[in-house]
Amino acid sequence: MKGLTLILAATALLSVTAVSHAQYSWSKPTRSHGNRGRCIGHLPQAISEGWLASGEYRVVHAWSTTCHSAFTASASGVTIYVQRMTGEKWINLAVGISANIQDLGPGTYRIVAYNNGPLRTKFKVRHHQGLG
Repeated sequence: MKGLTLILAATALLSVTAVSHAQYSWSKPTRSHGNRGRCIGHLPQAISEGWLASGEYRVVHAWSTTCHSAFTASASGVTIYVQRMTGEKWINLAVGISANIQDLGPGTYRIVAYNNGPLRTKFKVRHHQGLG
């Protein structure tokens, strides 16, 4: 009986986490390009972590790609900004505690972690992108 209670509690926690991620993140819609220019594979999930003071931000990952692929990122302790270089400006593609972009095309990108809390905080950002 304890095992069943534990499983039900874990399932409820995962459901609440999914709802909270949906409430506190947004992504710009992207259009599909079919299989044309798709990346040849995916890199393993990478993790960036550290400490940020209140109001501090840090670029935790930057990359360029020549292909189309899905991209995911999630954070604990901070808000993340997934940005694309357009001309000479960084444009936000997603802001929140998670990002799920179905078709990230060729370009230069970065993930910025921002501590909008009142105290110094430890953060962790997980990200997964295409190879190409």
